[in-house]
Amino acid sequence: MDDRSILESADSKMNKGNNNLRSSSSAPSSDFDREEDIDPEYYDVKKRTFKILYSWEDAINKIDFKNTSKKDWILEGYNLSSEFRNFQQSTIQQVKEKSYLCYKQDIQKILCLSNVMLIESTKPAYLTCNHEIWNKVCQRQTYPRLSSVVNSIILEYSLLLNSFTPPDKIQEKWCENFSRIAELNNKEDKDDFCKCQIILRNFLLLKSINNDNEDTFVHDGLHDLIKEIFRDSMFELVWANSKSSASNKENTIKCKKPDFKLMSNKGDEILFGEVKPKDSLSISTKKDLVKLANFQADALNDLIKKYGNRIGIISLGARIRIYEMDLNYDGVYRMILIANVITPMEHAQFLNLVPVLEAFYNFKHRISEVLTVIASNIPPNSPSRSTYGRVSTPSPKPVRITIAGLRPN
Repeated sequence: MDDRSILESADSKMNKGNNNLRSSSSAPSSDFDREEDIDPEYYDVKKRTFKILYSWEDAINKIDFKNTSKKDWILEGYNLSSEFRNFQQSTIQQVKEKSYLCYKQDIQKILCLSNVMLIESTKPAYLTCNHEIWNKVCQRQTYPRLSSVVNSIILEYSLLLNSFTPPDKIQEKWCENFSRIAELNNKEDKDDFCKCQIILRNFLLLKSINNDNEDTFVHDGLHDLIKEIFRDSMFELVWANSKSSASNKENTIKCKKPDFKLMSNKGDEILFGEVKPKDSLSISTKKDLVKLANFQADALNDLIKKYGNRIGIISLGARIRIYEMDLNYDGVYRMILIANVITPMEHAQFLNLVPVLEAFYNFKHRISEVLTVIASNIPPNSPSRSTYGRVSTPSPKPVRITIAGLRPN
């Protein structure tokens, strides 16, 4: 396979259905030092003759940015909204002068063009608040959702696995454990216990999960987990092949499909999922994070128009990272990391299921609270919040640049 076919194969992986790939013989020299926005596994770095960059040249004039605000986020004297707008303005100016942004290095800049503030443990450099205040911003209060019965049987199964108990003996113990439902008092705990038993069985009997193949990973590692937790009359879980209706309406340029989405029984989109089983620092994961943010923001706009100032939205990301987005302040979609857990890939990681299940049940509880409020007849707290929304920025254009004499990394 020659260099061109290697790269075109990589391009097809990155841009399924995208016929807008541009070619260029030159680019600003400073961009040559940037890492390509393509996973190196797709091509031979020693033979490469092209570089892939992403240009926001066509999108920059469509950014829905306002330098005024009806309500700012002010915390202990710091106007975080104002600092975020300043960061947006500087990013817009940078893109006008040099249209390329890199998913590896510029994720905050890419998100801010869609008015999204990413809130994770590392404080963004553009904010001047101290780390103590930022830690308060990031910290979330969670509650134990697993019953003591479920916790005890998880530990019991782990001990059986560690003692190399034969699968048929583990299966027998699993069947016997259903009798422990009598130890639970309320219907919700009993329902959750049965769901957890089904989820646990899937991981008890696995040999290992192939995390190199996304479809296999989803089938073996996530499908039963998500299906059982959201087996509820309030929800409808839709896997793949379904575009986001909110994104379709708001911006036809980016009518993309999430890996899965969760809908209420009224048809409202309330959760989106992007699955990447590999390294969470990979380029494809960064791109999925941006896509996830746009899905969230568009769906949040749609829900606010219907229900006013009383909803949030939670989405599942890869690895598993769970984000909640709100629009409490004008033009600032706060995308807050609320859980970061790892799905077990093998028996040695079986106890990882405790934080995974806790995280899932916590955000399911949060979604249920949101749906309860939506279904109520309580008037919205602030109808004017519907004016806080912004339209997401169109997708950038991938540009393939011929490079002469570029030394391999």
